[in-house]
Amino acid sequence: MLNRTTHILVVEDDSDINQLLCKILKKSGYFPQPAYSGTEALIYLERQ
Repeated sequence: MLNRTTHILVVEDDSDINQLLCKILKKSGYFPQPAYSGTEALIYLERQ
């Protein structure tokens, strides 16, 4: 069985909600990447 990490881009402009979502995802075994705007998310995706 392959060990694969799942990265999730969390796009939410409200800082508290973004942090909460990232915390929940991390506790569930995922690797969240916060982004606080669509522009920031696109920049992140272009670099990956």
